[in-house]
Amino acid sequence: MGFIRCPRCLQKHLALCKSFCREAMDGHGEGGVPDHRIDIEGELSNAEMHASVIDAVFTLKVRRLRRDMQARKFSPEEGDLAALDTLYLYADVFHAGNAAPAAEGSQEPPEPAVPDSVREAYAALPQVPDPASDVSKAFRAGGCGCSRR
Repeated sequence: MGFIRCPRCLQKHLALCKSFCREAMDGHGEGGVPDHRIDIEGELSNAEMHASVIDAVFTLKVRRLRRDMQARKFSPEEGDLAALDTLYLYADVFHAGNAAPAAEGSQEPPEPAVPDSVREAYAALPQVPDPASDVSKAFRAGGCGCSRR
């Protein structure tokens, strides 16, 4: 299954994941009816797949969040909501045309209009593995990137 380079779809999956996380935290997680953990896993996996054709480092940050949540059986915590917020807001950099105007006479492309606070929070998010690793190269070449390798 191929994914298109669509930052808006990426953000949509992150937003849906956050919404399902809130539902799970409000009693619709393990033992709840409905149990939204499957929705959380699905939306986060979809976000990871869309990210994989947009940006390698962003993909690894989404993957780290997914693996951390997977280790907790997709039972979300407040930190997960903050990470989803940061990823959603930072994904604005991937939208064509979402940039501040370049300085007059500048030869550099304009920087995307993302607040410094979001850039700092994004930089602090962990990623796994390193973008240059063999696992990352295999994932970008069509491998699954599964933690069971």
